[in-house]
Amino acid sequence: MSKTIWMDVSDLLDWSGHMTGVQRVMYEIMTCLIEDSAYEARFFKLSFNGKALVECDVTDMLARMSAQANEASTAPDDATEGRKKQIKAMVRKAYFALPTGVRQRITTEHKQKAKHVAHTALHQAKQLKHQFAQMAAKPGEQEYAKPADFRQDDTVLVVGKAWDDIRLVDLLAEGKRAVGYRYVTLVHDLIPVFQPHLFGPGLFNPYAQYLFEALTNCDRILCVSKNTEKDVQQLAAILNVPHVETAVVVLGDTPLTEIAAVRPNEVAADEPFILAVGTVEARKNHELLYQAYKLAKEQGKQLPRLIIVGSPGWLTNDFVYIAAHDPDTKDMITILRHIPDAQIRWLYEHCLLTVYPSIYEGWGLPVRESLAYGKHCITTTVASLPEAAGGHASLVSPYDSGAFLAQLLTDIPKAPQLNKAIACTYVPNEWRSTYAMVKKAL
Repeated sequence: MSKTIWMDVSDLLDWSGHMTGVQRVMYEIMTCLIEDSAYEARFFKLSFNGKALVECDVTDMLARMSAQANEASTAPDDATEGRKKQIKAMVRKAYFALPTGVRQRITTEHKQKAKHVAHTALHQAKQLKHQFAQMAAKPGEQEYAKPADFRQDDTVLVVGKAWDDIRLVDLLAEGKRAVGYRYVTLVHDLIPVFQPHLFGPGLFNPYAQYLFEALTNCDRILCVSKNTEKDVQQLAAILNVPHVETAVVVLGDTPLTEIAAVRPNEVAADEPFILAVGTVEARKNHELLYQAYKLAKEQGKQLPRLIIVGSPGWLTNDFVYIAAHDPDTKDMITILRHIPDAQIRWLYEHCLLTVYPSIYEGWGLPVRESLAYGKHCITTTVASLPEAAGGHASLVSPYDSGAFLAQLLTDIPKAPQLNKAIACTYVPNEWRSTYAMVKKAL
C-alpha cells in the first residue's frame, strides 16, 4: 500500500494570475507529488470558517492554472488592451461624476494617480471574483467538504504561507498531537522575525507564532538555503527548542520555455534595458537603484532604462511616487505590474543584465532565474544571496549606492561576454531535483 502524503494547497486554490515565489514552489512540488507513484497524494485546505482542515480536489485548480498560462502565451496583447479599456472606462466614469468646478482643477498628475488606483482595484476585483466564484461553484460546498482524515502513518507537508492564517498552524499542531502523523514544513525565510522593520505592523506576531509552532511540532523543517537553515537553528537556540531537525532544499529555476515570449508594449523591441524582478517593497531595496541612477545623473554617466517587474508590497509608496515624479528618473525607471509570464520571459531574454539589490532573502529565486536565462546579475553580499549566486554574479553591499553604480558601469559594457559565460557554465536546477530533495526529507 502506498504511503499517503497530505499537502496543504490553501494558497493556490484562490490564486489567479502570475505565480510569485511561494506559489511557484507549491505548484511545482504539487505536480511532482501527483506524478509520483510511490505515494498516494491527497490535498487539504483550511475550511471557509477556519475551524477545520478539509480535503479538496485539485483537478479544477490545475486546469485553471494551465489555462491561465496558455491564455498568457496566446493572447496577451488582447488581454492587455482589454484591461486598458476597462481601466480607462473606470477613470472616465469617476471623472465625469465630479462637479464641473472640481474637474477643472484636476491635473495630469491626478489623472495618472487615478489610473494607477483603477489598475490596482481592477486586479484585486478579478481576484475576488475568482474567490467568490469558487465559493459559489457548488451550492453547499462549505458543508460538502469533508474533514481531512489524517492517519498516524501519513505525512503532512506544508510548503505555502501558513502564517497568513494562524488557525491553519494551530489545527495542524492539534492534529499531530491527537493523531501522531509526521509533520514536515518548508520555511522560506525568517525575515519578519529577524528584520521586522522591513515590514508593516501586524506581521511579526503571526509570523513568530508560525515559526514557534513549526519548531516545536514539526518532525523536520525544510529550508530553502543554508543561510535560512542557520537562521532556523539560531531561532531555536533563542527559544530554547532542542533538537530541531532540518534539511536544505534547493529550489528549481528552470526557464519558462513552454510559454512563447511576448514583448510588453512598454518596451521597444530594440531598446537596451536593465531588469529587476521582484515585489516592489522596502526589503527588495529598489531605493538603492533609484539612488544609483541619481548618482549617475550627477556624475554625467548614462545608464540604460531600468525596468522593474513586481506588484506593490510592504512600505513602498514613497519610492514608487518619487521614482515616477523625479525629473531625473521618471523616464529612466519604469515599473510594470501584474504582467503575464510570457512577457516576463521576453524581458529576461532581451535585457542586458539583471539587478537584485535585496537587503535580506531566504533564497533569492530571481537571481537564479536570471542565471537560468543566461543573464548576468548584480546582487548583494548579504544573507543567502551569495549562496544563490554561486559565484556567477557580481556582489555589492546593499547599502552602498556608489558601489552599485560602479558595478553597473563596469558590468554593462561586458554584458555580452558575461552572459555568454553564464550560458556556458550555469546549469539550471530542475524542479524535479527540488522534489527529490523534498521526497528524501519526508
